Amino acid sequence: MILHYYCTSIIFLVLCFSISKKFIVSTEKQLSWVLTFISSMICSITSLPGIFHFWRSGYDMQWLTQNTSKDIALVCFFQVYLALDLCLGQRYYRQRITWVTGWLHHSIYLILLTWFLYCRIPSFFVCASVLEFPTLILALGALHPPWRSDRMFAFTFFALRLVLHTFMIHRLKHYHHIRSLWCIALAILPLHLYWFYGIVHLHARKFKSKQSLSRTGICVNAINQFQATKDLAIEENNILLVTT
Repeated sequence: MILHYYCTSIIFLVLCFSISKKFIVSTEKQLSWVLTFISSMICSITSLPGIFHFWRSGYDMQWLTQNTSKDIALVCFFQVYLALDLCLGQRYYRQRITWVTGWLHHSIYLILLTWFLYCRIPSFFVCASVLEFPTLILALGALHPPWRSDRMFAFTFFALRLVLHTFMIHRLKHYHHIRSLWCIALAILPLHLYWFYGIVHLHARKFKSKQSLSRTGICVNAINQFQATKDLAIEENNILLVTT
């Protein structure tokens, strides 16, 4: 069964990548976001029913200990995405596959998801896949710049990867039967904090840049106005000289 999920995921993602490369995207940056967009979209949508039932149940940990076929399929799909992103990235967008955000990040998650399958808790990943929603916003903006929304990305990142993540650490520590799971979630939290610090820092730099450009614009307008006034005065003087 698992082999079937792996093969289906490979065919689907490679087909989407090939079609996008040939007909949709035009730059290396866009191509590097194709697989991420597809995986984050599927993970985000698939997580909604699970996170809804988890909420309606009063955050019953039973919803995070299931081992249904659809849960296993999503875990296998995400594993295939991680592997293909590295393999195809080496061929088509090598400069965008860094050691930390690429090889290290993807390898750790491949091992972690394999452990989820071994422990028969793929439903935990399904609910946690809602954390992919900020990635979906980021990928959408990368593929179609007019739809880019840095504020929406920052808001969803804060709400899901910091607030919800912290809440889940507490629930996992006190109510999940796998005691080490909350430690894993806790270990990932500093990485989210570091990324959010980078987001805030980037927004602060953009804000300062806009202020600087605004001040520069005011100065330029003042200089242009002064120059126009000066030219008008020279022209008036020339007229006076001619008439006299």
